[in-house]
Amino acid sequence: MPILFRGASPWAPYRALLALPSARLFTAAGAVARLPSAMCGVSTVLLVARAHGSYGLAGAVSAAGLLATALAGPWTARLTDRHGQRRVAPWAAALAALGLLGLVLCVRYGAPVWTYFATYALLGCAPNTGAMARARWARLLRASEGARPTPGAPG
Repeated sequence: MPILFRGASPWAPYRALLALPSARLFTAAGAVARLPSAMCGVSTVLLVARAHGSYGLAGAVSAAGLLATALAGPWTARLTDRHGQRRVAPWAAALAALGLLGLVLCVRYGAPVWTYFATYALLGCAPNTGAMARARWARLLRASEGARPTPGAPG
């Protein structure tokens, strides 16, 4: 066993953090919430490329979603800081889902190409789950000042 842990389990800090009230629940929710974001860009490229036979168009639509996320992300984060996750995240997630659904329907029913960009740009409103999880951890750790183990630190 490495000297760094000095007999303590390397998992002890994580166990201590996950023992805090509601930590397991929002950690699991955050993990599940991150899954779709990893596949949105790839799915968009495959959907548009199959419908139009152009990876250039497909990449441009996907890039428009990334640009919209870069522009709307700070705005969504500011709203979340001001009004709280509970009030902002459901609306932001609904707008992002509406954008994805809109893109699928536009491609399926042969809408003009500009509508792909317009609908997929709504994806930029998606809540930043990483930032929201960090905010939850900060609040939870402030509430339990004495219980501040750092993962990887000696137990």
